[in-house]
Amino acid sequence: MSERSPQRIETSERAPAERLRSLTPKQTASAVGVVVVVVFALINLQNVTMHWIVGTTHTPLIVLVAICVLVGGGVGFLLGRRGRTPTKLDG
Repeated sequence: MSERSPQRIETSERAPAERLRSLTPKQTASAVGVVVVVVFALINLQNVTMHWIVGTTHTPLIVLVAICVLVGGGVGFLLGRRGRTPTKLDG
């Protein structure tokens, strides 16, 4: 008979508490960042006036914060990929 070795436990068989302990620092930092942005956005619910070159608009500050987060994340993603070179597939 073949027995499972006790050292190898499939991810799906782990206890929920053990899976939580396996978070990487990058995942933890991302979660903290998301919480900070959500709290910041929910605190700032008042309407603001945005002056454009050709006109003026009124919008809730939460929308402005969300747009800035998305644009900043996109720019950061693109700049982070700029220095990478494409890898060739072996074959």
